[in-house]
Amino acid sequence: MTRTRPDGRIRRQGWRALGLAFVLHGLSTASAQGDTLTVVADRAQLVVVLDTPAIQETEAVDSTWVQRVDSLWWAWCEEAHCVSTDSAIWYAGTDSKALAAALDTAAILRDLADLDRRSTLDLAPHGAVLDRIAFMMRRRPIFLGRMMGRAPQYFPLFEEALDRHGLPLELKYVPVLESGLNPLARSGAGATGLWQFMYNTARRQDLEINSWVDQRRDPIAATDAACSFLKRLHEIYDGDWHLALAAYNAGPGNVNKAIRRAGSRDFWKVRRFLPRETARYVPSIVALAYLFAHPVEAGLVPSDPAVPAFALDTVVVHRNLRFDQVAHVTGRPVSEIAQLNPQYRK
Repeated sequence: MTRTRPDGRIRRQGWRALGLAFVLHGLSTASAQGDTLTVVADRAQLVVVLDTPAIQETEAVDSTWVQRVDSLWWAWCEEAHCVSTDSAIWYAGTDSKALAAALDTAAILRDLADLDRRSTLDLAPHGAVLDRIAFMMRRRPIFLGRMMGRAPQYFPLFEEALDRHGLPLELKYVPVLESGLNPLARSGAGATGLWQFMYNTARRQDLEINSWVDQRRDPIAATDAACSFLKRLHEIYDGDWHLALAAYNAGPGNVNKAIRRAGSRDFWKVRRFLPRETARYVPSIVALAYLFAHPVEAGLVPSDPAVPAFALDTVVVHRNLRFDQVAHVTGRPVSEIAQLNPQYRK
């Protein structure tokens, strides 16, 4: 059965912004009038509302010129956004497991201190952080490679929201640990989405959850909600990001109980009274900040690259559409349309 979509935003690959015009691959005719764009392809029509000023295309554009400009645009994007089509060129060298066996602790401590100076997240070196770095290099190189491959699709979105909320950009590594950058991830306890919101927490953050939509799986809505939640936790714990992150993972109740038992508000003293997963959580976030900043030194190779954020755009539809209809007009696979719009349940 093909799924039907309520009114909402559809994200898709293939839109290329050239000035005020949009280039649609594989479409025979594209014209804009007022605030709507009508796309004609194989006798089917798709009408979408654009988030851009009204534009009007009256003349056919030479396809050779469009292809040349499109290729130049892609070349610039690859250079500007560090998208490599051959990661082996960038990451040739000793593999992560061999490097972990002879860890250069002095270099890692120096690099962590440098990261800490440039962040408000408190990335200061600690023995527990070194342990997590060594563990991830030795036991999780394939996972980390996949995360680096998915990062170009999600990190620009995270960074924009974190910057808008005035939060440290290094918090973008939280979804790596929480969900493996998978918006469809669901834990055994029911936490869902990139940021792993529980149902009640999501509703308190005004995320919509019903039979049609689960905004915990919406990368944009869930990221904005996570920023608000993290900011609130940061305020509750008087600006201590370590305690705020621990509370994000285990809940404020468990963190407060651990603080009382430890008789201290120093995370590294409180840590031994936290659940095992949470005790490793904060050191793992710091470890990820180091590993993503120094992949060559860690011997990590990006793999399975996702569609980067600069190749995606959002359009607003004003009537119910099925994914197969969108796929037919855009020329993209139904599976790709579904992957880019994970918030729709059925």
